[in-house]
Amino acid sequence: MIFNLNWIPEIKYRTEKVLNPFNLNKSEKFIERKIKSGEIQQSNETLFYTLLLIYQTDQLDLIDKESLKNYLLDLKEKEGGFKSNQDNDCADVWSTFFCIASLKLLGVSNFIEEKDIKFIKNLQSLNSGGDGGFFHCSSKACEDNCFGNTSMKSTFYALSTLALVKQLNKINQKAVQDYLKKKPSDDLERIFQMLSLKILNKNEKIDLGKQSSIISIWSIPEGGDRTFPSIKITFWTIICLGLIRKLNLIDFGSMFDFLRIMQQDSGGFTEQYTGLSSQAPNLLDSSLALISIYYVWERLVDLIENDLLKRAQEDSIIYFSNLSIYYSVSSKLVKNIANWLIKKDLISGKIFNIESKFQEYFKEQNAITQNIIEEIIKVIKSNPLKAEIDLNEFSKRFGFSNSLERVKLVVNDLIIKEFLKGKIKSTKKKYSLYDYLVLEEYIEISEPVPYEKIKKQKNKIRRVTKDLLTLSPTLKLLVQKSSKIIESMIEQEKISEAQDRLNKTVEIANLRINSLDNLMDSAKSNKQYPIPDILLNDYEKNWPEEKSSLKKYISSLKSSLEQKIKDKEEFIIKRAKQAEDDMALRNLITLKKEQIIQKLDQNQDKIRDFFLENFTDHEAVYKLLKSGNEFIESLDSKLNSEIKKTNDAFNFNTLLESVDKIKKNWINVREKAKKILDNYEEIIKNRETLQKFIIDKRKELKELIEGFNERITALLGEDKLEESSNLLKESINGFNKALSDKYEIFNKKISMINDEVEEFPDFSNDIIHDYNQALKDEESKWNEFLSSLKNNLNSKLEIESRDELQQKIENGIEDIKKTIEKMDNIVSQLIQNEKFSDSENNINEFYSEISLKIKKYNQEFESFINTASKKFGTFEETVSKLIQNWIDFKEKLETNLDELKKELLIKLDKGNSEYKEDEIYERIEKEMSKLDNELNKLELKYNLILKSRKNLEENEAKFEAEHSEIIESLNKFNSEIKNSIRYAAKKFTFFNGRKEDIDSYWETTKRGAEKKIKSIQSKISDDFFIKNVQFIVSAFKGKRIEISYLSKVMKIKPSPLKLKLITLISNSKLDGELDSGNDTFMLTDGVVHEGVPLKDLELTEEELAEDEDEIIRREILKMRYLMVIHYRVGASVYSRKLGHWKMDSDMIGGFLTAMQDFSAEIKKKNIPMKRMEYKEFEILIEQGKYVFAALFIDQKESEWLRKKLISYVKKFEKYFESGLKQWRGELATFSNSGFLVDEVFELYRV
Repeated sequence: MIFNLNWIPEIKYRTEKVLNPFNLNKSEKFIERKIKSGEIQQSNETLFYTLLLIYQTDQLDLIDKESLKNYLLDLKEKEGGFKSNQDNDCADVWSTFFCIASLKLLGVSNFIEEKDIKFIKNLQSLNSGGDGGFFHCSSKACEDNCFGNTSMKSTFYALSTLALVKQLNKINQKAVQDYLKKKPSDDLERIFQMLSLKILNKNEKIDLGKQSSIISIWSIPEGGDRTFPSIKITFWTIICLGLIRKLNLIDFGSMFDFLRIMQQDSGGFTEQYTGLSSQAPNLLDSSLALISIYYVWERLVDLIENDLLKRAQEDSIIYFSNLSIYYSVSSKLVKNIANWLIKKDLISGKIFNIESKFQEYFKEQNAITQNIIEEIIKVIKSNPLKAEIDLNEFSKRFGFSNSLERVKLVVNDLIIKEFLKGKIKSTKKKYSLYDYLVLEEYIEISEPVPYEKIKKQKNKIRRVTKDLLTLSPTLKLLVQKSSKIIESMIEQEKISEAQDRLNKTVEIANLRINSLDNLMDSAKSNKQYPIPDILLNDYEKNWPEEKSSLKKYISSLKSSLEQKIKDKEEFIIKRAKQAEDDMALRNLITLKKEQIIQKLDQNQDKIRDFFLENFTDHEAVYKLLKSGNEFIESLDSKLNSEIKKTNDAFNFNTLLESVDKIKKNWINVREKAKKILDNYEEIIKNRETLQKFIIDKRKELKELIEGFNERITALLGEDKLEESSNLLKESINGFNKALSDKYEIFNKKISMINDEVEEFPDFSNDIIHDYNQALKDEESKWNEFLSSLKNNLNSKLEIESRDELQQKIENGIEDIKKTIEKMDNIVSQLIQNEKFSDSENNINEFYSEISLKIKKYNQEFESFINTASKKFGTFEETVSKLIQNWIDFKEKLETNLDELKKELLIKLDKGNSEYKEDEIYERIEKEMSKLDNELNKLELKYNLILKSRKNLEENEAKFEAEHSEIIESLNKFNSEIKNSIRYAAKKFTFFNGRKEDIDSYWETTKRGAEKKIKSIQSKISDDFFIKNVQFIVSAFKGKRIEISYLSKVMKIKPSPLKLKLITLISNSKLDGELDSGNDTFMLTDGVVHEGVPLKDLELTEEELAEDEDEIIRREILKMRYLMVIHYRVGASVYSRKLGHWKMDSDMIGGFLTAMQDFSAEIKKKNIPMKRMEYKEFEILIEQGKYVFAALFIDQKESEWLRKKLISYVKKFEKYFESGLKQWRGELATFSNSGFLVDEVFELYRV
């Protein structure tokens, strides 16, 4: 440790394992140039940190030591302290530290004066209202703008200076400790606060949780109060974290990136990153940067090396990516360290790269999967420290369906194939990837590493390194100090003590020298961890000469001191022999006594020191006390012998009284020494009593725990969980009471011994600690046992709770399933029974009921899990599969419910549509039937009227009125039907799909009705006209009448009248002649009513000639079965029964297709068969582009049927062309084609 200051960074050796990422040779040359240019004296801060760097890198030859020494001493103020430069007239605490520390690095001594200590002491704020911290200086016009305020930085440098000169006891430490509890103003002040606390107390524990912002200083600020990172705060952060052993918290990647940016082409470093390049590199920042790099790099490599070794002890595969992200460094660095460990046989293993394996896997995937893999790896690599990746959001990058499911599958596969490390979690249909890492290179361990052995060997090498660095100066210092003490003893004529001190000093020095050799030999012989080449070379090159020099120095010093002791002793004896008076003899005897007392004191000191250090080793202390008593007896004998010897030589009978006083004085000293030894013995005996007490009480607690263990374990084995739980509570109370009693009994016993043996409290702390530790150990075992029992009990209770939850989930699922099934059955039945209103109500009620049930069960399960999780910490993990199953099933139930609702609503819509369609068809049929009856009645009524020939004019007018009423009724019904169709199409989706067919059917039916109305109207009107004409003309002679007269009588203009007459005559409805020359009309044979002769007017209706409608009806009634067959597939796409025949459409379709093919084969031409004739029926066949139609008829084919069949095939193919092109057997496509049959074959006629 440099200067005995724990915060000064030690950077003696650079690691030789892996190269760091900086061009340090260039930087060292930059330092050399700047030193030579004189920049080292730019400030005493620059001077100190540059000296600190070159001192530890063996480059002190770069400087002029004498010149720098004079420069620093010139900065010393008369009143104490050092100032920052010659122009300043006031000392400050920062400069004082830098100057004193620099002078010590230069080897200057004896320059510290009391006034320097007083200067620093006076800077502490202790006046009324003072906070206990230190001021920078006492000047009101400070160049550093301290504004007369205390600061953490000034306090830190004040404490560092006092620690440097070992004068910390000169200040009010309590006041400064109170000051250091204040909240710092920024990160740098926070660092100085922590370092100050460690100076005052090296064992001070720092809670870094409150100081966490200092570990993120290398990020460029985006706003707020954060400043840009700098070299200085980097240096101090590293020093602080290194001191509290928290270097692993550093974001090494960000730190090295920052330092690389700060390193310029010249090799020097600039102060701060500001986004500008205007700052020039300087010596201070370059020195701080290099110290930081040297300090961190060696420790970073050591951290990663230890981590690799530790993992190699436990794991078979170590991925470099894990360590790379943890330490924020490149995978390449981790790989290089791993290679070094393999090369040095510290790890048995082989490094693999999974890139080739990954590429093979990647090539095997389809384009979509490859796209997902590329994107997920890109996201992970660009966000290595992100907590998690939202897969729902990530999947939106891809435009295909089910992208989230595809992403989850790909990620899971990457994890299974070990190309990716991570976990997928789901929360309410939200999926995320967390704890992720792209796995690239790794080391496969072939043999576990003995990490603990290697760790011990590394520690040994560290000690060797430290000793090698410090042994020579510290040993010389030790010998020099000891020689001064020995010389002082000689002057005081403490000859025996001086001789003992000399022997002990030489012995210690030789032991230290030999210990380094032994430690190095031990390190070299150990094969677990290799000694660094730099250390080995340094040892083998420099140590032999150094060791020889040390031994010569010690030997020379020993000879010199021994001669001084001998000279002093001879002088004393000579003086005694030459003495001629009593005083001389008395002094001689007193000298002998004092010498013996000195030996006794030395021995007592030795015993005291040994006792203080080894009082816990009772056996060794007993031996020492015994030898101590024996030594006292030997000294007693020696004193008596010396007195007798002196008396024999000088005969001092006149001095007997004085000699008696000397003896009594010796006896008092001797008894006091014996009493001290007796007191030590009493302390040891009480310690042994207490140790036995500890063993007994520990045993009692152990037996108590074992008793509870046996009883509770037995109950758990019998699954008596409640009794186990009760006994567990009882045992906790019992143990706590027993523990409390043990503490109380021990405290009473300690108090009693303390009263009896005054010094015992100073030697009982370890016993108290052991007792407390013993009780804590038993308490810890109890807690472990308790934890085990609780875990066991909780595990059983947790399993019960898990089973209970599973049963609840199963019951809930079953209940919901049954309700869904019930909903399906009830609603389907209601729809089937055409209770549509009830169906709709039931759908909504059931849907709400089931949704509420799902929600209720979900809340119930969540509540159960939350309650159980409070009891069992791992319950949520234990039931994770159950929870996921429930979530999956809940989603499935919700999906099924929505689909069922949709399906039932479709059914309901279809049911309503079909019901409405049937209702409309029924209304049409009913209305048409009613219309037919009215028309038939009207026709019959007026036929009879015409036959009677009564009131023809009046009845004709009535006929026209009744005819108009029928037309008006039809129009009204037409409006009603259209409104009903329009309303139903708007309300019901399925009906809307049927609307065109229904409209077509109604239009066809309406046209038929209108045609029939028109036909009857035309027929009856013609009959009225004929009857009137016959009646009028028959009254004239020769049944001849002038047209002009007939026109007036009939109230019809001549031209229309003549046209009407001509039409009736040409249609053979009226027998007569029209004489155009004379403009007359004459009845020829009395023809009336539908062309029937007047004489046959009384014949029956059946005997009347057939009209066109009757012929068509007869053709329609011949049809028995219609079938449409897909020509390519050979299957029936549509068939309709038109009579009473029953047929198998598929069988007949296949037969006809085969016959068509057979016909084409026979004829060797693609000419389709047109007709098949049997005894009692014929099959008419008409071929289209996609289908051919087969019409089964009674009797013979007619031209009308053939034309209609041709027309039907054309319309069918036109209407269903898209479905016929790609037909795959779906019959539903053609299910609504019945309207074409009705329309083309005019089925409305029958």
